[in-house]
Amino acid sequence: MELFSLFVVIGVIVATLMITPRVYRREICKKVKSLGGKIIEIEFQPFDRGPYKERIGRRGGTRYKFSYWLDDTRKEGWVDFGEGSSGWRL
Repeated sequence: MELFSLFVVIGVIVATLMITPRVYRREICKKVKSLGGKIIEIEFQPFDRGPYKERIGRRGGTRYKFSYWLDDTRKEGWVDFGEGSSGWRL
C-alpha cells in the first residue's frame, strides 16, 4: 500500500510539472491578445535574469520573457508567476 501511495504522489508531481508551463504560456498569450498584440516568442528565464532579480529570495517564482507585435512594433515583456499572483512588465 505504501508503494502505491508513493507512485500516486510521484504521478501527481510529474503531472503538475508538465501542466504548469502550458498554463503560464496560455496566460501570457491571453494577456498579449487582450492588448491587441500577437505573440512571437515565449521563453523561460532563470532566476538571475531580467527585471525580477530583486525577488531571488522569493519562493516559487517562475519567470518568462516574451516578445510580441503590437501596432507594427516588436515589443518585449516579462512576467513573474508565483505566490498566487503575477507581476507583469509589458
